Amino acid sequence: EELAFRKLLIDKLGQYNKVAAILISGIMFGLFHENLHQFFYAAAIGVFFGYIYSSTGRIRYSAMLHMMVNFMHGALPVIIFKYFDLDMLNNISIEDAVTEEGQQAVMNLYTQPGFLLLMLYSYFIVVILIVGLAFMIINLKKLKLDDTESPLRLGEAFPIAIKSIGMILFAVITVFVTVYDIILTNLK
Repeated sequence: EELAFRKLLIDKLGQYNKVAAILISGIMFGLFHENLHQFFYAAAIGVFFGYIYSSTGRIRYSAMLHMMVNFMHGALPVIIFKYFDLDMLNNISIEDAVTEEGQQAVMNLYTQPGFLLLMLYSYFIVVILIVGLAFMIINLKKLKLDDTESPLRLGEAFPIAIKSIGMILFAVITVFVTVYDIILTNLK
């Protein structure tokens, strides 16, 4: 994904306008995930990764960040849920909270290793988001992208890029697959 969406796409489109290349790369990255649950945050992360690649010229930085995001939101929750008794969670209702048995079931849930790992994971994600946001705010003035050598302005480059046959086909196919997947999921 990093080679396709950052290296190849941004290098090709960046010769016309770097900002347009980063935005298009991010949008295409979001579309590539082919579901609405991931589109918005994947597009935002794609824009961020594109900025990192464009400002450093090194694909390894965005690739390492991509691997960390995939591990944190893909592999790590799967590992955590191996230690989590989902049946116990499903058997607890709000009405149970007033009974002694229900309160004991809730306490048993809270003392599960998986629940404790899930809480630690959640706190860790929140801390990372707060620290990242703080660094971004502190360094906001430094977040400039040198786009002075681009032959086209953003308003000129964006329409040219999205009207190409490759972009149109990519968008149509990914939107079709996404809609098909949504319909298929709702039929089950």
